[in-house]
Amino acid sequence: MPAQRPTLPDGIAAQHGHIAAQIRVLRLAVDDQAGDVRLRSLLADLFEDVRSHFAYEEAAMEIGGYPRLKAHRSEHAAFMHRLETLREESLMSDTELMPVLAALLETWFRNHEGSWDKEAAEFLRIAG
Repeated sequence: MPAQRPTLPDGIAAQHGHIAAQIRVLRLAVDDQAGDVRLRSLLADLFEDVRSHFAYEEAAMEIGGYPRLKAHRSEHAAFMHRLETLREESLMSDTELMPVLAALLETWFRNHEGSWDKEAAEFLRIAG
């Protein structure tokens, strides 16, 4: 019986840790040239959790009255669109896009945590 996939935890910081771990696992699988089935599964889980994280984060910002919520939502939507496009291309073609996708996820995550989320977290902390 396969191991059950851990669910996305509550709390933005806990979710960030969970997503960072998923990105590391994906990077290792790409580096080890894991098969298509494994990569598709890892990507599906990761994308589902990123979508859920964005929804959770946006709800917290809405409740907290974050003034840049609309722009933050727009950034989330644009990023998910880019990810979906690259994921489809990397899984449907014989190119070497999977390492590009893994690198994009790593870079995005560092930027996501260090810019938009840092500003929003500070606002929500001060707002109480």
